[in-house]
Amino acid sequence: VGFKEGYLVRKYLPEQVHVMLLSLRENESFKSKRCHVVVLMSDLAGYTTVTGLLKQPELVLELMNDYLEETSFVLQKKYDGILEAYVGDMVCYYWDESNEQERLQIYTKALLSAIELRELQKQFFLTLQQRYKNKIDTESLQKINSIIDAGIGITTGDVVMGDLGPKYGIKKFGILGDPL
Repeated sequence: VGFKEGYLVRKYLPEQVHVMLLSLRENESFKSKRCHVVVLMSDLAGYTTVTGLLKQPELVLELMNDYLEETSFVLQKKYDGILEAYVGDMVCYYWDESNEQERLQIYTKALLSAIELRELQKQFFLTLQQRYKNKIDTESLQKINSIIDAGIGITTGDVVMGDLGPKYGIKKFGILGDPL
């Protein structure tokens, strides 16, 4: 893999998945694997109203990127969460708890990450007025500030990890199952 390709893989594929897939031998493909995971999802409340108030998609993207930088990055770096997806305003992370010896550590990481995520979300929402005062009109910013919030959910269960997508098209590596 060339430098550019390696950079793109590291940028768009979670490190844990990258390492797992690189451990495969040449011409060996990943076989779907059943595993038990802890899943954390967080979703913004009021997101649809916020996007309507912002009107400009560039502002929506800037707001979401600022929000994700301030909140979800900690799930990846501090708590080793594996990013499953960003879907609009929803983030989904998981931890593979198939190893019985590490199960308590995984639960602890997931719970601590949820607690810290909630605090980071509160801090982010408190800074909206100051952060965007020169980009969003005062009335819209006040409305956004009064409605935006977030929810966090954690669940566990069995999933299948593997390729999702058409045989010859673009694939996504991820997990599917009841916890999602």
